[in-house]
Amino acid sequence: LKPPWLSRTAVAHPRTSEMALQQEPARPADARKASAPGAMRSGGPAVLESEDVGFATVELLSLAEWPWLEVQVRADSADIQQDGVQKLLGFISEVLYSERAAGGFGLLYDLRRLKNPSTSALMAIARWATEGERKELFKQRCVSCKTCVPPGWRFAATKAAMGAFFMIFPPTCTTYLMTTFDGAAGPTAVFEAPDEGTPRSQSSGGPLEPARKSKSADTMRSFCSATTA
Repeated sequence: LKPPWLSRTAVAHPRTSEMALQQEPARPADARKASAPGAMRSGGPAVLESEDVGFATVELLSLAEWPWLEVQVRADSADIQQDGVQKLLGFISEVLYSERAAGGFGLLYDLRRLKNPSTSALMAIARWATEGERKELFKQRCVSCKTCVPPGWRFAATKAAMGAFFMIFPPTCTTYLMTTFDGAAGPTAVFEAPDEGTPRSQSSGGPLEPARKSKSADTMRSFCSATTA
């Protein structure tokens, strides 16, 4: 079941045709942090847009390397709130439908500082990306996805939740679950898109182990319908 804070009113997106999509309401112009276009971090990429959504800071970055354009979600030590999730989805939606994302973009979620990590919230956001026209746009434009969580039971729980989700809705690109971005050894799970090979998972210091093969969404939906009938 969807959490109540993911309920939507069907409205037409300004960049689509007459197709009715379940989209977030437009955010006020002053919702974002003031960031000069192309502002540079010290020794880092250019910040194109930035917004504080309560439980995280969301930025659109221009990178000097692939994937060149990336949305980074860096969680703070706060609880996830409905309003914050709406703002986050609105930010990602605007990037998804923008002209600058036509050449592809990446997604990075750093959830290590989140006060109360919730796999259900993460999966609900992932499910949002599979709805309506967004699904096709994510297939075309989202070329990279990385999620970082604390090691231990949180990593194990997130890996299990992502694995179950991708059995029904295969990833649109290679998706990484890790515990660090700095290249240090650590647990890592890799979920590959169906046309890139069999999904595999990797543990620190160990060989790649084949994960369960992804079945098509249609097959899994038929299975779920039959078992719940």
